[in-house]
Amino acid sequence: SEDGKMHLRTSKGGSMNKRISISATETIINEDHADVDFRVEGDTEANLLFVNAGTERVGIGTNVPSTQLDVRGPAGSGAATGGALTLSTAELTVVDGDYLGIINFQAPLETGADAILVGASIHAEADVTFDATNNATELVFSTASTSAASIGGG
Repeated sequence: SEDGKMHLRTSKGGSMNKRISISATETIINEDHADVDFRVEGDTEANLLFVNAGTERVGIGTNVPSTQLDVRGPAGSGAATGGALTLSTAELTVVDGDYLGIINFQAPLETGADAILVGASIHAEADVTFDATNNATELVFSTASTSAASIGGG
């Protein structure tokens, strides 16, 4: 068989921990659930991506994430720059009614047919066909009382 596996292990406090496991179908970091953080550096940002194993939080631009996902803007840019999250479309020709990005809210581990569906949604919808001088967009809030919230991306 051509399938293979590779494991990178380290020792901490006398215990061997599987830090990286690579197989034909997946790559796993910290498979043994050790309290070992994971960090990716950028050109100037030491914490471009930071995973705090002890708190189970992910930071982008920070090594002390305050929530499950914490996105922080760059420091020292001369302007008050906050963290930004961009949702965008891959559509080449945006026309009236196209969705630019969607945020869905749901309880997928609940029981019952309606209970696991999207209960609320926020999406940005093109109000016109986009061109060089027009990108009119509306922000749409949707909620559900039975079945899924009335959205296009859920």
